[in-house]
Amino acid sequence: MPVRTQGANVRASELTYRKLTKMAEESGLSLQCVLETAVEAYRRQTFLEGLNADFTGATGEMSP
Repeated sequence: MPVRTQGANVRASELTYRKLTKMAEESGLSLQCVLETAVEAYRRQTFLEGLNADFTGATGEMSP
């Protein structure tokens, strides 16, 4: 992922910061890269969940 030199500060709980730091250390990636990857994964997950909800609503099928 491209590294940006400018950005915004984001508040997170101490627990979330520790988890993020541990993930970065274990992966060898920067905190920024791990956070960007997590946000993108969450964005994709919620997008697909929305599509699934729309599909099941349109077809009347029950989701698993």
